[in-house]
Amino acid sequence: MIIAAPTPERGARGDQLRRRCRKLAILKQLVVGTHRFGELRRALPGITQRMLTRQLRELEADGLVTRTVYREVPPRVEYALTDVGHSLDSITEELDKWGRWYRETVRPEGPSGPRPPA
Repeated sequence: MIIAAPTPERGARGDQLRRRCRKLAILKQLVVGTHRFGELRRALPGITQRMLTRQLRELEADGLVTRTVYREVPPRVEYALTDVGHSLDSITEELDKWGRWYRETVRPEGPSGPRPPA
């Protein structure tokens, strides 16, 4: 899932969509299994550490992700989907397919390309 760069014409709606896309990208990574923070960060190169932390906390608060802290030195933290989070597996896959279709057919030039007709 590609996260589009911010542009002035997208405004507040575009910001909300990017935040949701980030959450979907995180969920998509966690569908395959448990990940540590650093693994998620490497898998999602367009997201900052602060934003990833914020998104993971929101997903945890929503009951979609569990955070497990192991008392080790250095501390190890792992993230995994809950049963509720796994209930979104097929939806996440369908949205990912739609996103690929959209990039290939509607916006083949990328996020700064021509806008689709309204």
